[in-house]
Amino acid sequence: MGIWVRLLLVVAASLSGVTAALAAGGERSCTLAAASGPPGEVFVAGSWQPLRERQAVARDARLRTGDATRLHIVCDDGIRVTVGVSTEIVLGGLVGPAGADRTIGMRLFSGIAGFVAPKRDWGAFEVTTKVAIASVRSTEWLVESSADEGTAVFTRKGKVEVQAGGATLSLGAGKGVTVAPSGAPGPVKIWAAARIAKDNAALGYDWQ
Repeated sequence: MGIWVRLLLVVAASLSGVTAALAAGGERSCTLAAASGPPGEVFVAGSWQPLRERQAVARDARLRTGDATRLHIVCDDGIRVTVGVSTEIVLGGLVGPAGADRTIGMRLFSGIAGFVAPKRDWGAFEVTTKVAIASVRSTEWLVESSADEGTAVFTRKGKVEVQAGGATLSLGAGKGVTVAPSGAPGPVKIWAAARIAKDNAALGYDWQ
């Protein structure tokens, strides 16, 4: 079964970069801007229902994709979430109140998701998987979760700190780490082009 732990993603922002939404609060809204392959699904009222392109994303939405489905979600504050193939994710607080005291909390059950957050109108950005905690100071990163292979975290821009197995690991841009299903972290590595290409293909959209 494994133990759910938290990937805590904290994007650094200078005072000059704090948005009006951060200062005054407000509501973040998001839309399924694009979809490819067979329709993705959203869990509503106890059953899975097809997602439609241009559909508004509900608060705490639970989404899943098949082995040829990709979803690209765009929010009105510039946050973009790319959901790759064979993925199940709960978007948590992505949709709803924004502000310095707000947390965007997501749970990645399986698969892969990429995140771009150019503006900060939230206090913390959390993604939960089974085996790692990452403190991310980045605007572009991805998280991949598998029951067999554990959790992989990669930063495309910025800095990431991953806590696992009692260690704290620092990932600069272009570097990633894999945490085994047991919770033991592997070494921090510069990801090879082939590994990056594999995840790019799984995500599509902005990650090509």
